[in-house]
Amino acid sequence: MKFSILTALTAIVGSAAAANQAVVTNDCSGTIYVQSWPYNGGAPGPLVTLKPGQKFSENLRSTGSTVKIATTKTLTNPLFFGYSSTSKPNYVYYEFST
Repeated sequence: MKFSILTALTAIVGSAAAANQAVVTNDCSGTIYVQSWPYNGGAPGPLVTLKPGQKFSENLRSTGSTVKIATTKTLTNPLFFGYSSTSKPNYVYYEFST
């Protein structure tokens, strides 16, 4: 399974157009599933189906979030893309784990 981690990192830290968004691009040959879970215990976002070449994006949540990325609708064995941010200083922190 190959995810475009570089694309996600670029969108978070380097792109003026997506400076306030978390982005996942499906560079896999098959479908992947993505769902965002806020750190503050709020309701998760919708489960999103991404075909090859499609993108998921969301505005950065002030409380942070974990975006689960997997090849199954049940999000079995996901890649976790977590982020949080601060305004003073204006930083975005991120991590990837399995």
